[in-house]
Amino acid sequence: MAFIDYSNESKRIYVLEDRTISVFDKDIKLTDEIKLDFNAHFIEKTTFFKYLEKVHSFEMAGCDSENIYYFKFDGSGNLVSQELLSQDKKDILLRLNDQNKIEQLFFDQHSSYHSNCKIFKNHQEILQVNLLDQCENEEKDWVGYEYMECLKSTNQPGQLAFIATHATYGVQGVKVFGINDSQQLDMVYDMDDLDYDGAFHNLAFNATGEKFTVLLYENDDDLNDSFSIFEYSVHNNISPLKIHKTNHGFLNFHRLHTHYLTDSILCIVRNSDIIIFDLNNGKTIDTLNRDFKSSFFIDFNILIYQLNDKIIVLEY
Repeated sequence: MAFIDYSNESKRIYVLEDRTISVFDKDIKLTDEIKLDFNAHFIEKTTFFKYLEKVHSFEMAGCDSENIYYFKFDGSGNLVSQELLSQDKKDILLRLNDQNKIEQLFFDQHSSYHSNCKIFKNHQEILQVNLLDQCENEEKDWVGYEYMECLKSTNQPGQLAFIATHATYGVQGVKVFGINDSQQLDMVYDMDDLDYDGAFHNLAFNATGEKFTVLLYENDDDLNDSFSIFEYSVHNNISPLKIHKTNHGFLNFHRLHTHYLTDSILCIVRNSDIIIFDLNNGKTIDTLNRDFKSSFFIDFNILIYQLNDKIIVLEY
């Protein structure tokens, strides 16, 4: 599967596929192809790709059957550095970028019952912590959580968030932590839900980190599947701001992905289409077809995806 990155400064699009980076200008014209000059036959899966505008270089992370690696290349595709990040694929690997915001280098969704997390800054490990252990609270009626998923940045410096679930007890919630000056984690938001039937998935935060959405996956009496969109404020851990029931399905659409496009528009990616949803009016604005399980890039105010093997760019 290809990876797509986008430069706000140059308006260029970078597509990594089969160790080749294709560069497109703002008119989506191919301007360059860069071959990555390194022996990567042992990399089974690429998990992170990014273009660094200021230093004109590329970064990627990936894994083989046992280990997780980081690579850096210059603008011509020459390998500059290679690092072994972990020898355990159950590890969650995060880093703080130049803006001190969390970026995810590696998280194997099949290891969601394991929550050992390493956080790096400037290529140095600054923190190793079990994230689910940080959620334990003796005042609650259940003991901890069984698994976690959908680890995200809140878009605030030093903050990370995820969905934690104790399926046996029937509780699920969203946890937000911040890295303090002592390079330890402080819980800054703790929401638990015991009321709604269905399962929370697909966490997404708005640009300021003050609001987030989760999708509640549900099945009716006839086993028809659909999801509802719950929007919460980080200033209220009791009840959602809004609940939008939809008729959109999830069961046959692989793993969904969500991202705010604007403060009031949510993008929901399924395996063959993209739903654009108005959070103010509770309505679907559009459903865009895309190539099946193809690559995409979403950031605030921009959506890049592939249709009929062509790159489509939409700005909001």
